[in-house]
Amino acid sequence: MGSKRQLPSGRWLVEVAHGRAADGSRRRQSRTVDTEAEADAAILELAYELGRPPSASGGMTLREYWEFFRRTKGARLAGNTILRYSDAMERHVLPVLGERDIVSIDRQDAQPVVLAAGTPAEARQTKRSWSAVMGQAVIDGLIPSNPLLGRYEYPVEPDAAIDYEEDPFAAIEGSRRVWDARTALRAMPILMGTAIETAWLACIGAGLRNQEAFALRWKDVRRIEVGGREVTQVAVHHAVTLADGRKRTKTPRSVRIASVAEPFGSRLWALRGDPEEPICRLTLANIRRQWKTMWEPCLSKHARKADRIKGIMVDGVEPPIPYLPLARMRATHETLMQEAGVLDSVNAATHGHSQKVSYRHYLSPEATDAAARLGEMLAETADDA
Repeated sequence: MGSKRQLPSGRWLVEVAHGRAADGSRRRQSRTVDTEAEADAAILELAYELGRPPSASGGMTLREYWEFFRRTKGARLAGNTILRYSDAMERHVLPVLGERDIVSIDRQDAQPVVLAAGTPAEARQTKRSWSAVMGQAVIDGLIPSNPLLGRYEYPVEPDAAIDYEEDPFAAIEGSRRVWDARTALRAMPILMGTAIETAWLACIGAGLRNQEAFALRWKDVRRIEVGGREVTQVAVHHAVTLADGRKRTKTPRSVRIASVAEPFGSRLWALRGDPEEPICRLTLANIRRQWKTMWEPCLSKHARKADRIKGIMVDGVEPPIPYLPLARMRATHETLMQEAGVLDSVNAATHGHSQKVSYRHYLSPEATDAAARLGEMLAETADDA
């Protein structure tokens, strides 16, 4: 595909020629890099830029193709996405199959790697990331089909230390990875006044992703009257990630106006500040630590196992509030909407992940009614407490 040679300085000069320019001359590109490995990757990258697919080079290892993917298709992906791909490929896939010819890798090779990836969530992320790379290899004409497509077996989540004999209903309800309505309401006064409260209100009250909540400014929050009731709404149009900073939302469908269920909406509106300021001053880099501190020391590696499982939110809260990552507040909101009787189609649209609902839906009374229905359910829960 091209040539490489080491210069007297120790660096490597890469040259690639492919095709003809308008004047009939040979199209050429060159690049100087620091190492021979970078030279091999640069040959692939320059050839691709000149219109020559990698399949023209013959055999290629998975590691070589991954480097090519990272420099070409990967350079056009969101920073957060390529970070996930890199983590999965470099931790789980390349150590096992990196030196194999990419054409020779089949499902029988891939299944053990997926199973060995760790937790079920890690295994699924590994499969998704690896499949994206192999799918691009199909497009590039390097392999005939993507071996990562189809159903795969994942590792089994180890049994939690739950006593089903004592109270099986409580054990099952307590093991769900979302909070119920009563738990969400009990957490609210504990979170009042904390640095993370405003972002939590947006996530638990409107079902926002963490990245969407931390991108909100106070100008994105309003209080209006809809159908004779006061409703707090947030305009979701950007997200914040560690890799990319402030950027567009995950998908165009994620741009929406979300109504915040009561009592979370009133509280969020009461906290409003300068319109140009973010609603939460914490950064994504430290929110996980800030959130976890409210469950210390039960999350400490030095804590007793029973305390870590119990997950008490601050001392003296009974019954204990189980620990969940802040990201699970979105799932909690979606579950609460289901329990409030909101239609699945409306619920999906509210969370910005339904292709079947038009953008106008976010401005329709249905979305506001859904939030109101959830607020009514939470009010009834509070009355019963």
